[in-house]
Amino acid sequence: DAFQVDGGDAAIVYDTGVITNSSGYSVLVQNNTGTVNMNGTTTTDTGGRGVKVTNSLNQTTLGKLTLNNSIGNAFEISNSTGGVTLLDELLISNAADDSFVINNYSGSFTAQKTVTINGRNQVGINLLDINSGGRVNFADTVTIAGVNAGGVDDHAINFQSSEGWA
Repeated sequence: DAFQVDGGDAAIVYDTGVITNSSGYSVLVQNNTGTVNMNGTTTTDTGGRGVKVTNSLNQTTLGKLTLNNSIGNAFEISNSTGGVTLLDELLISNAADDSFVINNYSGSFTAQKTVTINGRNQVGINLLDINSGGRVNFADTVTIAGVNAGGVDDHAINFQSSEGWA
């Protein structure tokens, strides 16, 4: 993994930098109670596992993300109560599984800039089990364009089994 936080309650700040990745996760934040602030970073993942925030109990802030040809879900938040904010653009192309997933979440997610998904192979945006305290907000334009052979039977946007709001 290129950038990993596993546990702890530190306030981690990586506010200007470039992450280029082609295997494992470009960003993996898991099991943490501290904050992670990557507000000025640019992350490009080509052929890796993309970005995942899981079992996070506090705020994670990310900069610009370009996720190409991810071997699983390109962007995933799961089993978390901490907020996640994307301060810059998110571009996902040709993820092998779902492009964007939030599952079992009771935090507050906000994408402040454009979200673009090209060439999806399964669900474009998959929102599952957003709990009653959960919130998902896309503050700017969301574009889902192009369906590869694997995605023809899947939804561009799926909102399922949720009490929270999107």
